[in-house]
Amino acid sequence: MLYYRCNQTEGIEQVSKHKKTMKQEYKKNDIVLFKSFAGIKVHAKLVEYIYYPKNGKWGDYGGWEAELVYREDREKLKENNVNIDDKGKTFWIYDWQLC
Repeated sequence: MLYYRCNQTEGIEQVSKHKKTMKQEYKKNDIVLFKSFAGIKVHAKLVEYIYYPKNGKWGDYGGWEAELVYREDREKLKENNVNIDDKGKTFWIYDWQLC
């Protein structure tokens, strides 16, 4: 399976053949498709990558702060009872949620 990144300036480009290396390939301001906890796939613009190292009982994890891109995606989430604030608010996406 091939994975792609949609970049506003460069268009669509192939990122990787392996999902494990995918999180290292994304950059700030990339527009990506992710699967929300409601089970809906929506588009988001990546704002900042944050990595949390292992701390006590918690394992290490990483993810992105992101913003919704399309109004239609916001409407789909609201229809599925996901509380989405006004445009411009950031939210968290774990690495494993990226499609």
